[in-house]
Amino acid sequence: MAKEQEVVKNFIFISSEKAPPFLNEYLSSKKEAEEYLLNSCNYLNIHIVRPGFIVQAQDRSWSPFVGCVVNIVANLNEGLIQKTPLADPLDFLFPARATPLETIADVVIGGAHEKLPPKVW
Repeated sequence: MAKEQEVVKNFIFISSEKAPPFLNEYLSSKKEAEEYLLNSCNYLNIHIVRPGFIVQAQDRSWSPFVGCVVNIVANLNEGLIQKTPLADPLDFLFPARATPLETIADVVIGGAHEKLPPKVW
């Protein structure tokens, strides 16, 4: 009798790069879920996607403009604020870079179809 191969399932978790201002619980719950998946679910191939503000022009025509503003503010944070003593106390006010929905979809589909290795994106 042939030995049954163990099937490992792929699991894609869409997390977040940063919390919206004044919503730290949002990010802490995402990080808690990530830790659980990575430490307790070794029977799964875990793919974690951490997007910033999600940009998608087709259904959210306003999002490319907001995405540009988000990227300008993120660049300001990375290029200037992070080099000052105010970096830690002010970091929560600055967003992560915008992420196109298509990029997230590519990672999700690639992970689900085993075309990408399990990792944090």
